[in-house]
Amino acid sequence: MSTIAPQMALFHFDFPTSAPSILDSCVTVCFDLDFESIFDRQNLIGINMSSHEDATASEEDSDSPEVLDDARFRQGFDDMRKSGEMTDVTITVGGKSFPAHKLILAACSPYFRGMFRDNNFGEANMKTIAIDPEGQLGIKATAVGQLIDYMYTGVLDLSFKNVVDIIWAADLLQLPDVKDQALSSLEDRINFETYLDIGEVGNVFNRQKLVMAVNRFIRQSFDDFTETSAFLDLAFPDLMNYLSHKSLNTSSEYVILKAAIRWCRHNDKFDLFPKLADCINFELVSVHDLCETLKDKADQITDPAVKSLILDRMQNISQPLTTSRPRFPSHTLIAMPYRSKTFFAITFHGGLGSIEFEAREFPDMVNDHINSLTNYNVCSFDNLVYLAGGTNYINESESQYSSHGFIYNILDNSWAMGPR
Repeated sequence: MSTIAPQMALFHFDFPTSAPSILDSCVTVCFDLDFESIFDRQNLIGINMSSHEDATASEEDSDSPEVLDDARFRQGFDDMRKSGEMTDVTITVGGKSFPAHKLILAACSPYFRGMFRDNNFGEANMKTIAIDPEGQLGIKATAVGQLIDYMYTGVLDLSFKNVVDIIWAADLLQLPDVKDQALSSLEDRINFETYLDIGEVGNVFNRQKLVMAVNRFIRQSFDDFTETSAFLDLAFPDLMNYLSHKSLNTSSEYVILKAAIRWCRHNDKFDLFPKLADCINFELVSVHDLCETLKDKADQITDPAVKSLILDRMQNISQPLTTSRPRFPSHTLIAMPYRSKTFFAITFHGGLGSIEFEAREFPDMVNDHINSLTNYNVCSFDNLVYLAGGTNYINESESQYSSHGFIYNILDNSWAMGPR
């Protein structure tokens, strides 16, 4: 139901496909590492911590030492690490080294705990441990360094630049909370710098929602995507899925036609063009653009069957266009001024600059009735506008209420009488 402005009725007919927003900010994720479960405070500070009441009493006793909380433990261990005090292992990744304490690493990471415990592996007695020494896992030194910082401080900064690397490293070091938090943040970080890596992460970790978000980003940015090498490397089924999507967002359908031809030429697959052509709405491609396609030497359409198919599709266009249009759902705004013979239709066809403005005349049966009316009621539903009621002021003291109604179909620009 649409709201009527005081002097003009406005209706927005909308078939939207919303694009995901892309965030480029840095998020600080705090994880609470419970050092109380790692160390026995009673033995460490030599006071009775068996109950809350005893702890409270100790705090109130001026002769008792200050209680060491988690923050002080973290700060103490981190200071020792940074100064190299009592460090007993060095983690190396890609030529970078990170001194640390085996106890802290083992307490926070099952990966390190299994490595160091009871001499299960040769690394238990090594002073230097190399992570992904051959580079086969793609583990980045900066990500491992940040995760070691997190083990000591409980704080990890995630940004669109490091989140994918953090996920791979957290998965190796068996830090599920970090991995899940990072995976949950990926959907808001999809852009042309990250979409390939994020798509791979979604597939590897079976995050279908993430894979769908990447595909949605590609559909919404298809003009730019067709200019990338990733587009040319698409598998044929994936290309078909994109081209056949009804809400594929491009500046015009001509972009899709050119992209299909370019993919066929790059992969030497013009034999597959007839199947791709079934995904293209030739009704939205102008005759001029089709002719340009046939004579464009850069496209190198040497296959006679392909040229014949394009000619056949061009000849069967029912309503030839002078300008190619996008398939992205259109949005139409209808404006109906009171006491006017004219109303307006503004159609946004989905592409940049593709806006159509049209002034339309009320038919006589409608104009004769509403010309003297004010405050008539208008509402919209689907592709129809319903106009009914209104007040006709005969003089200052006498008015007459209308019982007529009209129905306007915006698709075929037609009016009909409504029930009385």
